[in-house]
Amino acid sequence: MRKIQKHGAFIISVLVAYLVKDLVLYLMGDFKKMHDDRYFAVGIGMLLVIVIFYPLYELFKEISKSFIESYLRRSKRAVKSRFIGILLGFCLALAFLYGVYAYLWYDINILKDLQAALKL
Repeated sequence: MRKIQKHGAFIISVLVAYLVKDLVLYLMGDFKKMHDDRYFAVGIGMLLVIVIFYPLYELFKEISKSFIESYLRRSKRAVKSRFIGILLGFCLALAFLYGVYAYLWYDINILKDLQAALKL
């Protein structure tokens, strides 16, 4: 069971850290437009990735680890099974991240699409 928790925390941590990196790069697009010196912009971009990405990954790894452990305590009481609790929490987190990535990458609002599909 610990391996499942560890892998789940790793997957969620990587996805969240990558999402934050995408947001930083999106903001860097505005930064690149403000500066004509591309070499300077590349150096600043690399520095931001190192300064932000690694500590953020470590932070989210610890947060998701503690979140999963606290979630397990609650879900064990509600679902009566640790495995199903882990699986359900992991699927909910992936669904949320999927919605955020869909919106950022392709400007897709999954909630509106789901609402429109349910009205049919």
